[in-house]
Amino acid sequence: MLWHDKLFHIALNGQRGIKFDQDLVFGHGDLLNAFFLVDLLENGVDCGPAYHGPRHFDFKPARTEDITGVWASAAANMRTYLLLKERAAAFRADPEVREALAASRVADLRTPTLAPARRTPTCSPTAARTRSSTSRRRAAAAWARCT
Repeated sequence: MLWHDKLFHIALNGQRGIKFDQDLVFGHGDLLNAFFLVDLLENGVDCGPAYHGPRHFDFKPARTEDITGVWASAAANMRTYLLLKERAAAFRADPEVREALAASRVADLRTPTLAPARRTPTCSPTAARTRSSTSRRRAAAAWARCT
């Protein structure tokens, strides 16, 4: 999604394992996963595009007395995100990390593995209409790819 600039929104929260959506404070439950998510959002994949959209914290405040407790809980989400953002910047600046990323050829992930689609003479409205009824869906899909 980041490579194609199609990530328009992200909801961040904490999670322990793959159970139901637990809506914990961001970073609670799996701090390492939260760190690498922040690193990805802020830095992209090895100089690839980063995420510049809004960050939304989707969590349920734990037992609060009043609205100030809700805001304190929201501030905890933001504080955790900002701390992880600082750590991610330091991580990316570390020479050993840079060397490891280069050795693992992470930058090669941005190289497409499929050849680009070719336009053929069969990609015309007339050709799409003249196909048999059993292949109309495939013809419509092919026409959509060609336009």
